[in-house]
This record gives sequence, structure tokens and C-alpha cells, in this order.
Amino acid sequence: MTPVRTILCPIDFSKHSAAAIRYARSVAACARARVVVFHAHRFEPPAYFTQAQMEELARQWAAAIEPAREAVKTFVEEQAGQGTWDYEVVIREAPPAEGILEVAAETGADLIVMGTHGRTGLGRLLLGSIAEQVLHASTLPTLLVRPKPGVEAPTPKVEHILCPVDNSPASRRALELATWLAHCAGATVTALHVEQAGVAGGIEDLCSWIPAEERARCEVRELLRVGDPREEVVRASRELNADLLVIGMRRKRLADRTVIGSTTPAVVRAVDCPVLVVPEA
Repeated sequence: MTPVRTILCPIDFSKHSAAAIRYARSVAACARARVVVFHAHRFEPPAYFTQAQMEELARQWAAAIEPAREAVKTFVEEQAGQGTWDYEVVIREAPPAEGILEVAAETGADLIVMGTHGRTGLGRLLLGSIAEQVLHASTLPTLLVRPKPGVEAPTPKVEHILCPVDNSPASRRALELATWLAHCAGATVTALHVEQAGVAGGIEDLCSWIPAEERARCEVRELLRVGDPREEVVRASRELNADLLVIGMRRKRLADRTVIGSTTPAVVRAVDCPVLVVPEA
């Protein structure tokens, strides 16, 4: 697979962003990647603003860019440390999701790392949140990080990765990325396949389904469960005390729009660890 060379990490100065920037630096360190730290500022002037007021607003915004850049740098170094690591700051006046997608394309990002606002925030994945907008529109893997209750910004630790798999291209891509990350971090991957009673198209032999090149990168274990995929993935993540869940995401076409399949958002809402969502290419 193509290594991760550029990581995009949107921030909003929250504790969720603090957790995200630490994960971004951690992945960048083992992948030798650069990090683009992005902050979007959006101000909608009232409709009654005159042309002169609009011009004054534009002048004030231009004057505020450099102080905003310095504020972002201060936040990043307070949360992720100074040291020697390759990061740059991008400030843009844009709606957050739109700005994230634009900057991802402009910088050639391979991975997006963003904070989420816990179960309440993740529960809004189907209700127009920034995370949902990014997942709907982007083909990039997106790592969703949320701090645990009572922990401002967790120290990233990735020793055990859980990767649910089925016969979809998204699962193949997810397993490939999971084993690559495990190789970087010295972690173990558990490939979980959940059989559903009466549902055809499952993986008949999980051991042979996993390519040899994936096993060559790291230790890969197999786990077979029977039941509801969402419930079994969540249960396995807790039983194995997974540090990271890497899950493929299918998209469905409904009329003139694309929607996310139901399994991945439901799992993302329920698990306790960071989730790397890998969409179909």
C-alpha cells in the first residue's frame, strides 16, 4: 500500500483536538510523515452589512491570520510537545467540513485525524456533524479520536488493533492499513469476522482469506464470531481491550445522494477506543 506521508489534523482548540493532535504526531513519528494542522474560522456577516462594513471585516480578518497561526502553534506545542517533528499550520476562512476537504486535496493528505465530542457527538454522525460530512465526502481514511471521561488528552498507545473484516473491498483496504500501522507501532492485529445466520457471502476460511503480505508485516490473529456484526465488534473491542479499531466503510447510493451504511456509524458510536474509518476507494 501507499505509505502515509501527509496527515491532516483539523483543530478547534478543544480537548478533543488536543487528543487528535497527539495521535497525529504519534502516527507521524512512526510513519515519518508530516502533519498539516488546520484551523477553520467561519463568520457569516449579517445580511444588512454595507459594502464598507464588509470591507472592514475583510481587513480585520486579514490582520487576524498571523495571530491565529501563532495561537495554533502554541496549542499544538502545548498538547503534542515541541521537539523535532514536521508540521505546518493552515488557517482558512471556510465552513469546517468544506475547509477540511479542500485542504486535504491541496496538501495531498493520506490520512485525516480529527477529534470527536464523545458519544453525544458521535451520535450525531447521522445528523449533519462535521465528522459525518467528512466521512460522506472523502475517500481518505479518517481517524476519529475522543478523550476518555476525566482524561484531558490521552497519551497515544497502540499495541492491539482490532479489524473487522468481510468480503468487501473496504475491508481489504482496512486490513491493509491496519497491518501497516501495526508494523509501524509494533502492534498486533486481530482480524474479526462475524458470521450472520442465514446470510450468504461470508468468509469461508478466514485464515486463507488474509493475504500473506499482510501477515508478513505484523502478527495477525483470527477471530470468528457468530451473531449481529455491530454487537460482536463492540464486544470484541472490549474483551480484547483494543487500542484502535480499524473498520471499512461501505457507501450506498440512494437516488442522487450517497449515504453511509448503518454498521460502521453504529460501531463508531459504541466503542471506547479511537476508530480509523477506511472508506471504499
